[in-house]
Amino acid sequence: MIPRRKTEKVIEKEAERLKTAMVKIELARNIVNQVRKRSDPLLFESALVGIPASSRNIANLYIDSAFNDIEKAVKTLKKVEREMAKKKINHTREKIHSIAVELETTTHTEEAPQTITLKLQKAVMELEELAKVLRGRVAAKT
Repeated sequence: MIPRRKTEKVIEKEAERLKTAMVKIELARNIVNQVRKRSDPLLFESALVGIPASSRNIANLYIDSAFNDIEKAVKTLKKVEREMAKKKINHTREKIHSIAVELETTTHTEEAPQTITLKLQKAVMELEELAKVLRGRVAAKT
């Protein structure tokens, strides 16, 4: 059960979380691309301090964080889906289910960052559209 928050607000929040995950993946991709072009300055500087950490390690942290964000969004969307099933709003429930399944498969594969970003963009657009539809239904009832 989703306490005190309207469903459209929850969906909008999860869309924002997915946008954050997209940014993290793009940051990681840019870090890796910069390291490919030249030597890794972070590794050298951090080794001088005593804790060697490469840029790839930092990129992996961003990717792990992005996947955690995606998994949290999937978990919340599944809660929303159960809530919609209780309210017998099947069209919305099916839409949320398809988005959650698509995101769930994204976190468990070794896809290219561009592919993941495209899937996330698609999911964000669908969630924002769904939130607008739900907001319209609430406005129509009042």
